[in-house]
Amino acid sequence: MVSISYFVRSGTNTIYFSVSKGREFQIKRSTQKKLNNSSNWIAEKHKVSQCKQEPFANSINNYLANHKSNIVKEIQELQKNQLEVNEVNVSMILNTFEDSTISKRKRYEFSFTEHLEEYVKLIKSGKKTNPKDGKPYRKNTIKGYQSLIENIKKYEKVNPKIKPHKVDSKLYDSMKNFFKEDGFKDGYIGAMLSRFQTTIKNYLEKDLQIEFKNYNSNQWKKLTTEKTLSTYLSLSELNTLLKLDLSGYEKEYDNVRDAYCFIAFTCGIRIGDYERLTKDNLTTEMVNSKKIQYIEFTQSKTGSDVKAPLNKIAVELIKKHNGFPRFSSQQKSNKILKKLGMILGFDNWIENKNLDGKVIEKKRRYDLMVNHSSRRSFCTNAWDLNTDLIQIMSLSGHKSPDILLGYIGKTRKQMADRMLTTEYFKSVNDLDNLLKLKAV
Repeated sequence: MVSISYFVRSGTNTIYFSVSKGREFQIKRSTQKKLNNSSNWIAEKHKVSQCKQEPFANSINNYLANHKSNIVKEIQELQKNQLEVNEVNVSMILNTFEDSTISKRKRYEFSFTEHLEEYVKLIKSGKKTNPKDGKPYRKNTIKGYQSLIENIKKYEKVNPKIKPHKVDSKLYDSMKNFFKEDGFKDGYIGAMLSRFQTTIKNYLEKDLQIEFKNYNSNQWKKLTTEKTLSTYLSLSELNTLLKLDLSGYEKEYDNVRDAYCFIAFTCGIRIGDYERLTKDNLTTEMVNSKKIQYIEFTQSKTGSDVKAPLNKIAVELIKKHNGFPRFSSQQKSNKILKKLGMILGFDNWIENKNLDGKVIEKKRRYDLMVNHSSRRSFCTNAWDLNTDLIQIMSLSGHKSPDILLGYIGKTRKQMADRMLTTEYFKSVNDLDNLLKLKAV
C-alpha cells in the first residue's frame, strides 16, 4: 500500500513530501513551498496553521491537497492499466507532475489571456467543469469565455498588462469603466467580470497555485442589469455633426466623426464588426435600372448575415476616405466623440431615476456620446420615421422585437399604436369606399 505524507525538514522552512510503499521504496521530494516559520507547521495534519504569520496558509494547504490528489490519481491509473507500482514508475509520475506544475508557476512573463486560453481549452474538453454544479460548461458559457479573451486583449492594448499583484479593487473599477465606455451594458460587464473571477478561483489559484495577494472577491461587486444612461443623435443633430468644420483639429477627429455618421446613417453596425469591414464587404447591384451599393457582412455576435443598402451620405463618405472611415482605437474614438459633443453644445443632463422618482445617476449628454450611441441613433431614428420593426431588426441584428424595443426605449403599446398610421389599418377602416373605388 502506498502512503503519501508531508513534512518540514529540520533546520529549514521548506515543505517536503514522501511517497513510500512499505520497505519496497521511499521517495522524498521538495514541494518548493516555504513557511515563514517552521513552528507553524501542523505535523499531525500535514498542513500549515492559518495565522497572521502565514498569510498564504490557505493557498499552500490547497496546493498540498491537490498535490496529493493528483499523485493518488496517477497511481490508481497505473493499477488500472495493470502496471507495477514500483519506484521507477512512481518517480516518473512525480517527475512529470512536478515539471508541469512548476513550469507553469514559474512563468516570469505572466499573461492572463494565455492562461485564459488554456482554461478555455480545458472547459471545452470537459476536463474542467462548472464549480457551481460540477457539470460541463454549456456552449454559450464557453462562447462567453472566448469573448472575455478578446475583451481582455482590447483592455490590455490601452492599459497596463494584468499581473497577479495588480488584481485588486482598482483593476475592477478600471475594467468596469473601460467596458462601460465601450458601450457594454452593466449586465454583460457583470457576467464578463464574473468569468474573470471564476478563472482566478477555479484555475489560476486552484490548479496553477498562482497567488493574488491583493485580490478580494468581496470588492468585486456584482453589477445589476437596471436601466443605464444612454443617448442618441437625431437626424438633425447627425447632420450638424457631419457638417461640423474640423479643419483646425487633427485628422483623427474627422475620421472618428465620419465613422460615427456612417454607422448612424446606414444600419447601426456594431463597432467591432465595423472595424473588420473591408472593400470586399462592398457590392453593387442593379435595382430598377439604378446602381445600388450595399455592405454585406456576418455579425460576430449572432452569426447572422446582414445586407444593407448604402444611402447617398454613406457612399460619399466611402469616396472621401477611399474606403471606410478609420480611427486608431475605440477608446480614443470615444474620447474624441465626447469632445465633439461638447463642441456642439450637447451639455444637457441625462438622468436615471429609481421607482420612487429619485435621481440615482446623471451625466452630461456629451459624456454619453460613445461609438455605441451611433448604433442606437440608427435604430431610434429608423423607428421615429415609421420603419417596420422587422426591417430595422434585419439590419441591426436584434434577435426579437422586445429586445429592440427595450434598446430604443419604446413599449409594446407604442408599437401597437403605430398600426393606426399604416395604410392597411386605414384601408380596413374605410373598406367599403376602397372596394367601390377599385370596382370603378
